[in-house]
Amino acid sequence: MESGIRVRALAANEIDEVASLWEALFDHHLAVGAAGLATIAREETWPRRRAHYERLLQQHPDTRFWLALDDAGSRLGYAVAFEEELAGARAMVLETLGVAAAARGRGIGSHLMRTVDDAAQDGGIDLGVLDVLGGNTRARALYVRCGYEPYSETWMLSTPPELVAESPPSFADLVQEARRLGLRLTLAAGPDDTWVSADQIVDLSRPRATGLRRVSGPPAAARSPIDLRGLEDLCTTLAETGLWTIRCEISSGSADTALRGLLAQCGFRLSTERLLRRGSGLPSAAAHD
Repeated sequence: MESGIRVRALAANEIDEVASLWEALFDHHLAVGAAGLATIAREETWPRRRAHYERLLQQHPDTRFWLALDDAGSRLGYAVAFEEELAGARAMVLETLGVAAAARGRGIGSHLMRTVDDAAQDGGIDLGVLDVLGGNTRARALYVRCGYEPYSETWMLSTPPELVAESPPSFADLVQEARRLGLRLTLAAGPDDTWVSADQIVDLSRPRATGLRRVSGPPAAARSPIDLRGLEDLCTTLAETGLWTIRCEISSGSADTALRGLLAQCGFRLSTERLLRRGSGLPSAAAHD
């Protein structure tokens, strides 16, 4: 990375310092297709992202923000990270990595990633976690060069229903319906800061075995199949209840191949991919973002 670049830690009350950089990242997500999902108006994205950061600070008070600047004080990029437990292991989650369009290709992203790595190392954490937008091949390639490997995929369906049920089922009934399909159902706060979404977002996932599986290695055994009709019915019921934004997290690789196909048939799109890396320190070959 060129000289004259410095990284400054931001306080929680300085969140607005990264507003323009988030909007640049939003523009980049649009440029790479936004995973094929409908997106919100640009003027809506920062208020929603800011609210997300405020919730993040409430849930994870150790959340840290870093801002990259040049000698003239121009904002070049930023990173947000926090510590979280993943299947019993301490992990440093790189929640956001954004670089201004004019600063891309100068190593800013890699430098910010090293800053996050240093914070993880200082805290005795050697597991790194990040999510990359579906279709953002350039960013994914950077992360792979930095030693990250596929861990899971999140598929998303977000279509407002034509009809809303007059007597919707209870949340407990929805949880039970998902459980019959072998899925865990929880709710997350919305709306999303990039995609058109409901005010509450449904998260579906396969129950995971205790402990963190290997990031790489031989493929895991295939999971028990999920009925297509049952999945379609669940999605329809959720939408008619007003819960029309649904995310489903599945394992990377071959273990969830059948479910991946069912999600695609139901209209889901690959929204994000989760990548993991054990050990800190970036190879010098990953010096371009």
